[in-house]
This record gives sequence, C-alpha cells and structure tokens, in this order.
Amino acid sequence: MLADRYADSPPPAEEWNFADLCPQQERGICYDWETWRELVLNDRAPGLLDWALALRQKYRRRTVTQTAEALRSSDELGQAEWHWRMLVGCHQWPTEPYLSINPDKRIQQLELLLPELFDPFPTYLAMDTLPYRLAPDWASKLQAMQRAGKVPKLWIAALSLLDYDTKLRTGSTGQRRGHKYLLVPFLIDPAWTKKEFTSRAQALWHAVVQPRKKQRTSWTTEILKLLNHLGAYRLVKDFRMSYEQAIEFTADNRGAGRPLYRTAITFRRAVYTYTKYLSVHASNSR
Repeated sequence: MLADRYADSPPPAEEWNFADLCPQQERGICYDWETWRELVLNDRAPGLLDWALALRQKYRRRTVTQTAEALRSSDELGQAEWHWRMLVGCHQWPTEPYLSINPDKRIQQLELLLPELFDPFPTYLAMDTLPYRLAPDWASKLQAMQRAGKVPKLWIAALSLLDYDTKLRTGSTGQRRGHKYLLVPFLIDPAWTKKEFTSRAQALWHAVVQPRKKQRTSWTTEILKLLNHLGAYRLVKDFRMSYEQAIEFTADNRGAGRPLYRTAITFRRAVYTYTKYLSVHASNSR
C-alpha cells in the first residue's frame, strides 16, 4: 500500500497534487505512470511487476542509451504501446512517484525510450517530403507563412510523408510535447494550379480543423481532470482520509484556500470516476 511508505508523515505533494506540479506537456505520461503504479503497489495487477522486472533485466545494457535501443528494437516492446516501454525502461517505476524524479533526467530518459513522443527533427515542416525535390528555400518560406498565420499547422503536420509513415509504423498518435497533431493524408498533385491547391486545402481545413476549434476542452485539460481524480482517489483510498479531511488537507497544502475539490459530493464523484478508470486499466494489465 502507498500509505505504508509514509506511515509517519503526511502524503507528499507529488503523490496527489498533479494540478500544481505536473508540466502540461507531461500530463499524459504522468497519468499512465501513476495509474499503473497505483495498480501494482496495491496488488491489483498480478504479474505486471514481475513481467516488467524480468524484461528490465533481460534488456539491461552497459549504458542507458544502449538499454533504450535494445528495448525499442525488442520483439516484446518494439511495436507495443508506448507505456509498456516506459514501465520497463524506467528503473524508478513503480517505486518512485513520477514527479519526484528530476525533471531534466526524466525527460532525457523518456526521449531515449519514447522518441515518437519527443520528435527531435523538424520533419513535420516538410523538409523530408518525397518524392518531389523541393526548392532550397521552400521550408523557410513555409515556416514564415506559418508564423504569419497563413498556413494552419494541420497542413504542415500532414505534408511530410516520412513523418506520416513513421507514425503508421510506430503506432504513435502524433503527440509532440503535449500537442496533438492530426495526421491527415493530403496528397498534392504537381499539376494543380495555385487556386486548385488553395481550394482543396481550405476544404480540408473546414472539414477537420474548424470542428476541433469548437471543442470546449483540450486534450491536456481532460488529462488534468483524470490526474485530479487520481489525486482524490489516493487521499481517500490509499491514505484513508475522509472527504472532509481531504478537503481541509488539500486546501492547506495547495495554499490560498484551494482544495482539490470543494465539497464532499464532488470529492466522492472524483473518487468514483477514477475507480472506474482503474478497473479498466486493471483488466488490460499483463
């Protein structure tokens, strides 16, 4: 149980206060880390820890970089969902909370294990587009158009065929540092006139981008809600606080009278919601 680790002290902020401590671009990673950690430390995912430790031992190499390369090319994890690679490759899991790890070190480690989530190359700016040879200044002109707001990012994200192929092979959702890019095949016929290209591109924008602009909440906001549900669940279930105690504790520790949830009803609803999510994860564990 998590509570056993802090028997003589209150739960530290990194175990529950994700809203204030977790960088926006790391929320999805933090949520997966902590949810699988929650299951393992509370014995709700039989065999998962043994499986992760066995693979960690099997693919351990002399350096961190070599270990990450071995995991990425392995039969078990090379084409698997990215969170399995993270759980096996990060030696701090499940012992340490995600937010207790030095930020620079955890990002450096994750970039080696999950390069598809941390794209280091500007392929999405169409610099590697094939098969047509681009003019030398084409990429810089496209960047200038983007900065001027003349080219929606969607087009740029979809133009690189190499980038698109990589996403198909790795199974990545197109997430880059917290931003979710839509991968839409947008083939350009060199015979098109400028007017024909503009017309087709505008139709694509109105079909895909415009509806997303009307969405009320972003992806990172939804993840933050789940992290807050997790924080509430931990305080009540793991650290055995009553709803009233949890409200008082979070208000005192977040400062400025900002509890995680303001009423027992909303606290209870958050705990109930996360309990359902946890059950789904438990059913999908290895």
